[in-house]
Amino acid sequence: MLFLKAKEITEQLEYKLIAAVSVPDSVHFWHHLGFQSFESDDIKERLLSYGQNCSYMVLNLSEY
Repeated sequence: MLFLKAKEITEQLEYKLIAAVSVPDSVHFWHHLGFQSFESDDIKERLLSYGQNCSYMVLNLSEY
């Protein structure tokens, strides 16, 4: 319910996307909510501080 409320607020504010960092073993959770993994060299470098097996996830709100 918390995610649905956050999504509702971001849509009201006319944001184009929501981004999240998935910690180890949570990628499937974020995929279930509609997020997709996004990778770039810059993102990979920034994720190092989160530890192993973390992913940058993006939910494109314009697709809904």
